[in-house]
Amino acid sequence: MRIVRAETYLYDLPLMRPLVLPNGICTSRAGLLLRFENDSGAFAFGDAAPLPGFSRENIDETIRQALMLARALEGAELPPRLELVTDHFERWLLPFELVASLKFAVQSALLQLLAGEHDIPAFALAPHPHRSTIPVNGLLWGTQETVLERAGELLRAGYSTLKLKVGRETPQEDAQTVRALAALCGGRCALRLDANRAWDLPGAMAFAQAIEGCAIEYVEEPLQDPAALVEFAGRTGLPVALDETIVEHGEWDLEKWRGAAAAVLKPTLLGGFEIAMYLARKATNLGMTPVVSSSFESSVGLIALGNLAAFVNAGDVAAGLDTWNWFSRDVLDAPLPIKGGRLQLERANALARRVDTSGLQRLGP
Repeated sequence: MRIVRAETYLYDLPLMRPLVLPNGICTSRAGLLLRFENDSGAFAFGDAAPLPGFSRENIDETIRQALMLARALEGAELPPRLELVTDHFERWLLPFELVASLKFAVQSALLQLLAGEHDIPAFALAPHPHRSTIPVNGLLWGTQETVLERAGELLRAGYSTLKLKVGRETPQEDAQTVRALAALCGGRCALRLDANRAWDLPGAMAFAQAIEGCAIEYVEEPLQDPAALVEFAGRTGLPVALDETIVEHGEWDLEKWRGAAAAVLKPTLLGGFEIAMYLARKATNLGMTPVVSSSFESSVGLIALGNLAAFVNAGDVAAGLDTWNWFSRDVLDAPLPIKGGRLQLERANALARRVDTSGLQRLGP
């Protein structure tokens, strides 16, 4: 397959509520859409959206690389075996020294094109029996009243997993919200917590003690110092998940956290499908459940992540894709097809090509 056209579009999407990041508050989300068209006239989009405070690159660096890459790939023949999602992308793209978010965009777009060549949806490229729907963990935030109201809506809509952001109040206040949420759910769904390294060890211990008896699937990164995560889990009985730690340490030190319950994988931060697949296999071998999650990409990126979740998880593991609820406007002409708390992948993959470029800024010639 040959790429006959490569285009780059800039988006800046307003958020419905401010997003608190390590280096400030974000009220809109900027990113790039890469559009590749092959010699059969088929096309696909990939989303490169570095997340300020978490990505190593910024949007300006990503734009420069994307324009360079578009010029280099126009007219290029794709090498064989990219659809295996092992290391063929990495070897092919190595000379370009691409930033992580751009690797994710290129890989997700070209996998869509390769799937079209085989007349199958992208999720069917997976080497094991694939899922055509992906459960999504419903994201909760805000005051206790807001959390409980939103949780009730999600439960009625059929969500089987909920995720609550904690760590912005005192451990005791957060624990009160968790206990109220657990009582509302009554065991009908799994509860995940995400602390984003909010606490020192005494604060995290106080929180764990205050929610004792609540059924929690895991808490992501409760400690400011991740070195004590496994010890914390052993002392409290509260399962922990890795997130920022994986981005910082990657494949090299994952064994240090053997005993963690889950490994949250964010391909925009990690560098695409191939490294996420590798880390998922390594995490599984260490007894951790890999969980695919977003970094507040547009719906184009979220659909790609849904396909990756079908690659990664043979079981019914909920993916962290509910960030689409933060956007007041998106790049697609229809909302994501989520029904009963599950992303419908066949419909989503068809929708991923329906990008409204009229509101986007085309970059380059």
